[in-house]
Amino acid sequence: MTINPFITQTYPTVSLNEKMENLAAEFAPEAFFVVLNDENKPIGVITYYDFLKNPAGLVEDSSFVKPRISPQHKIIEAFRVMAKEGCNILPVYNKNDFVGIVSHAELSYAIISQCKGYRQLFKKVIKNLRSPIANLLGITKLLESDIDKSEKAEIVELANKSCKNAFTILGELEEMERKGVTSSGFQDTELNSFIKKCITTTPVYTKKIKINFTPSDIEFFYPIHRLNFREAIQNLVSDVVRFSRAFGKIDVTGQVKGGTYTLKIMEEGVRNVSYLELDRAEKPELSPPKHQEVYFIRTCIEGHNGRIWFENIKEDRTLICIEFNK
Repeated sequence: MTINPFITQTYPTVSLNEKMENLAAEFAPEAFFVVLNDENKPIGVITYYDFLKNPAGLVEDSSFVKPRISPQHKIIEAFRVMAKEGCNILPVYNKNDFVGIVSHAELSYAIISQCKGYRQLFKKVIKNLRSPIANLLGITKLLESDIDKSEKAEIVELANKSCKNAFTILGELEEMERKGVTSSGFQDTELNSFIKKCITTTPVYTKKIKINFTPSDIEFFYPIHRLNFREAIQNLVSDVVRFSRAFGKIDVTGQVKGGTYTLKIMEEGVRNVSYLELDRAEKPELSPPKHQEVYFIRTCIEGHNGRIWFENIKEDRTLICIEFNK
């Protein structure tokens, strides 16, 4: 990673002829001034530590000349220069043009944030791959049971879907790593096609339930975090299947009206979906595993500036709605 995103381009300035004692009240450990010559051009940087070494005299008498680095320098290279020269702030030049400064504190924060981002990415790998692998384990157990050939063919098909789903997740994570995208990356995505992909790659070998998806005739592009969004939709579909009647069906439709996209999930036989009303402020780590999952679904939708709610149409029919507004 280069220092370019972390260059400070707004900075206080001081002239060569300024008395050091006049700067005393302004200096703190992270404070600095860009030094200007008689033509008001930046020629160096004076830091708190320079002030401590020479608190009297003029600015021109201090060690304001620092090694120059370019925006293309890597963070580790900047750290090495700082360590060698014993300074915490360096001037940045694009060829001969002064563009700003970089500080040790800002670059340290960038490294820490990057490490946290990769840590979250590793957590996401584990969480996203757990579902398809668990499906494969369950499918393997089913194959060991006494079932007929048609059921075995269906199980094999679902096993293939689980494998493809796992490889899709790995492919997206690999692409994120290649582009340097952390877990916070959002991308414009056509919701109809993406949600269809989410649904069709959710293995639901249970109770012979059929899922029908009818997309909107109008394309709707919306910024989403694809990994989180897919996981939320697949978890929701799995929950709906869990509470649906055997041999039933689930109708999913996408609707676009103006700048609003609405996803509607209508199913038969849900016994209890009141858990969708889980208090959004509840700490997920204090909740049962099922509530943790629903907490993630809800916070993920709301994190995409959307909302989710459900309506009991009849005793045996429930409508779940998710809505996004541009």
